[in-house]
Amino acid sequence: MSRVRFEFKAITIRINKFLNLAGKFESIPFLSSIYPLNLFSKSIRENMEVYGGSISRLEEISKISFLIFLVSLPAIAILILMLGIYFIPLLFISFLLYFLPIIYVITERTEYVSRLNLELLSFSILMYLNASLGKGLHETFNDASQSTFFVGFKREFEIVQRYILFHGVSFLDGIQRRIRNLKSGLIVKLYSVSISSQILGISMGQRSLDLVNDLLNNVKETFNSYASRASEIVEVMFSLFLLVPLVTIGFQGLSRNNNSEVLLIPLLFAPLIYLWISVSQPNMGIHVKIRKYQIIGLVSSLTILAFPVSILFRLGLLVLITQIILIPSYLDIRREEIILSDFPIVLREIGEFTKLGYGIRASIQKISFDGISLHRPTIKLFENIKKQIQMGENIYNNSIKSDQLKFILELLNILDRKGGEGVRVLQELGDMIYSISSTRSRLQRELTTFNALALITPVLFWFSTTSIESISNFSSSTLSLMNLGYSLTLALLYTRISKFTFINPLIYIIVTGLSILLSFVPPGLIL
Repeated sequence: MSRVRFEFKAITIRINKFLNLAGKFESIPFLSSIYPLNLFSKSIRENMEVYGGSISRLEEISKISFLIFLVSLPAIAILILMLGIYFIPLLFISFLLYFLPIIYVITERTEYVSRLNLELLSFSILMYLNASLGKGLHETFNDASQSTFFVGFKREFEIVQRYILFHGVSFLDGIQRRIRNLKSGLIVKLYSVSISSQILGISMGQRSLDLVNDLLNNVKETFNSYASRASEIVEVMFSLFLLVPLVTIGFQGLSRNNNSEVLLIPLLFAPLIYLWISVSQPNMGIHVKIRKYQIIGLVSSLTILAFPVSILFRLGLLVLITQIILIPSYLDIRREEIILSDFPIVLREIGEFTKLGYGIRASIQKISFDGISLHRPTIKLFENIKKQIQMGENIYNNSIKSDQLKFILELLNILDRKGGEGVRVLQELGDMIYSISSTRSRLQRELTTFNALALITPVLFWFSTTSIESISNFSSSTLSLMNLGYSLTLALLYTRISKFTFINPLIYIIVTGLSILLSFVPPGLIL
């Protein structure tokens, strides 16, 4: 133990010497003028003011990256002069180190603003509910700071409070400062609604309701635009995964050339298409939950690849087993989707009891969930919540991963803390949740056709490849393996498009089974 402690201390001393050396380089006039923190000081400061970063952390990153840049630049130049232009791409890495500080702060700002945008609709609904109770933005921030859901706005409140403390200004001045820092975007619009209500005396309730309606309309427009964008992505997928291999097989058959590696080209583009789909999708709040025993099972299933059978059967068996292991995760996602669709009914029932003078927690205990038209997962959830209420705990469930469900449960907690005032806005909350869930359901119904495309893909590939097998130089086993790989890859991409996640065991199992069965069908059947 003492030896480990000594080595750790020695490493710490070396790091400190390295940082001190970087500091000395910074003190040289010429180097100081090109030092990233000095050269990009304005841009760095503006970005850091948005996310409230620490300058000391950035200074450490800048010193290390700048020193490595100064050392690596002449070394790379010598390599290029001595060994040729092949080492020119290394200059990109060197300059990447130089611009690392500005890249770091821009990335931090982007991630921070993205997090705020993800929580914006939820925060706006909370602000509207507070406005209906005669409360302002400060009260909404207080509610968010006590919540485990509003991670981004909790940090935003800390930034505002820090500015108020250091400069001795009012909360209104702090918000105006945040508007200048953020400059534009929906978050600025939210702050402007609050400020105009206070300064001009305009009803904040109506203004915040207009903002919520605008955000809900933006969500609907995003969903509608995604549906059309998904069709464009599928067209690209079709061209890449069907036309490219068919043309390749046909031309190689005519030239009597057997270069099977060319068939891997469409598969290399699959990660980029998956990223394209992910970037294009609206946030549905879906999170995949994989348990420890599933991870162990997935890793253990790789031993199937060592079985003494054909690679087609090995891969098919591997897919089947991994998908069976992932079924519990798929059921978790389905369960949360069902619960979300039931919540408008639940909120309506809670609202009926609150009209009789009960609080939210007491209303949940009074409701007979078996007596209303709810799905079994929703009933089970509220049975657990009733037990938590009896033990004096918050309205929460650790098994819930959906952002939307977490938000609704957190809002119930917040409204419960407000007492009698909070129950008055349950009807508005129920209407908003119904609007969100119905829009989600409508989009998911529109995307179900992509599941059908995934199912017919193995048949389509089998028909296409066997029809030209006689003129190609590829063996039937190679074509069967290609059909399986392409079908599974497209099933993955179709699942991501339609389910907003990569998990869909039923589709993968059917696609794998069809691909393997079709590999036994003789090509002559289609003639």
